Parts: sequence; C-alpha cells; structure tokens
Amino acid sequence: MNLLRARSTLIACVCLLAGSPALSQTVRVLADSGWVSHRIVMLKGMGEVHSPSDSTRLATAVGINLVAPISRREGRRLWIMSTSGGDSGWVDSVDVLRLADAIPYFTRLIERQPDNWDAYLRRAEAEHALNQRDAATADYSKAIELHPAEAFLYLRRGRHYNALRACDRALSDLDKAITLGPTSAPQGYNLVVELYSLESSVYSG
Repeated sequence: MNLLRARSTLIACVCLLAGSPALSQTVRVLADSGWVSHRIVMLKGMGEVHSPSDSTRLATAVGINLVAPISRREGRRLWIMSTSGGDSGWVDSVDVLRLADAIPYFTRLIERQPDNWDAYLRRAEAEHALNQRDAATADYSKAIELHPAEAFLYLRRGRHYNALRACDRALSDLDKAITLGPTSAPQGYNLVVELYSLESSVYSG
C-alpha cells in the first residue's frame, strides 16, 4: 500500500513539474483506462447507439450487441465497437454498466421486480459474455416466458444456442423470431433479413 501511495505521489509531482497540460493528460488517460477496451452492458434499449454523424439520432445496427467493448471515450460519450471491429456510435456512460458489475446489479433488480423480463435479458447477456452458459440459458428462457411476443428475445437466445452448438434449438428460436419480427419492436435494420442470414450460418456451421 505504501509503495502504491508513493508511486501515485511521484506521478503527481512529475506532472506538476511538467505543467498543467501534462497533469490534464495524465488525469484523462487514467479516467479513460476505466472504460477503454472494457466491455459494457447497456441498461436500456436493444442495442441503440447515437449516430456518429447525428448525435440526436438513436439507431440499432447489425453487429451492435447489448454487451460491447468500448473503443474510446470522449467525456461521457463511450464509443461502441461493433463485431466488425469499428466504431458504430456512442452511448452515454450513465446508460451502461461495466460487465463485471452487471450480474449483481440485475440480480438485485430481479429480486425487487421478479417479472422484469428486460432485467432477465440483460443478465443473460452478461452471463453469456462471461461464459456462464447454463445461467444464461435459464435467464433467456425466463425473459421469453415473461414476454413471449418479442422477436429480439428469440434472436438473442437463438444466437446463444448457436454458440453452444445446439443447432436445432437455435433454428427453432430463429424461426420463431422470424414469425414475430413484423409485430415486434422496430430495429434500425431489416430484422427478418438478418434472421434468415443467421439461420443460413447455423445450417452452414
């Protein structure tokens, strides 16, 4: 502990000697290190991010998941990295949790609101990301039990089953999502086309 305190004091002294710009840069780097390259869980929506070209517009896109890594930070703006590896837009830091904090948070929420399907979904996403696969299966299924008319839930559980190589279950969920797609929450992309694409990947995999 004394060694860590001495190291922090030394860094602060060096920055002060170098002038305020160096101190500001060090503070910014230390703040960014709490987010950049870490994975977050979105607290609301179905993967919506603010558009890079129009910060007032929220939209979903293929490749943006509820659990995503942060590529960079600009104040409260956390830039989301899509599965393709590029920036896809940003989320407000007050609307996300670090992945490491997500399961305890949603567990407490479920204890208070046992019929909250959204909390089960987000806990399932965190469990899937942390390779807690049996727990994730149970939570995806509970979310569907509570809200069976939402295609997005079947999409997420279908992807989960595909990761488990449970192909028959994955295809069943994706078929159900295709059926429900036209009457489910709108996405910023053609959900049904994406579902057919996922089905093709399951068959070919």
